[in-house]
Amino acid sequence: MTTLTGTLPDGLDFSGQVHRDYKLRQLTLGEMAEVEEDETVRGNDLRRAAAILSRSLVSLGDIPKDSITPALLLGLSEVDAEELISARGRLARRGAPAGKEK
Repeated sequence: MTTLTGTLPDGLDFSGQVHRDYKLRQLTLGEMAEVEEDETVRGNDLRRAAAILSRSLVSLGDIPKDSITPALLLGLSEVDAEELISARGRLARRGAPAGKEK
């Protein structure tokens, strides 16, 4: 499994503690299909991004994995959301065949 780690500039408050360190993984095609089939995100790019990120995040600080939900991630600052979305792009490019950018 290809992963990428990083640190959020602002961090996300969970249970009174700010969590900044993250680890992302690539999603499977099936996981992407699940997001696309989710009626709660249809037509809303921000909710769709939160759903994708919640599935992509292996960890976010010490937040339990089952607590990393789209609803929780909607509490990210704009700069942190941009960091995670950018990291997903870098991760996708890493998985691309040599000489091909996605």
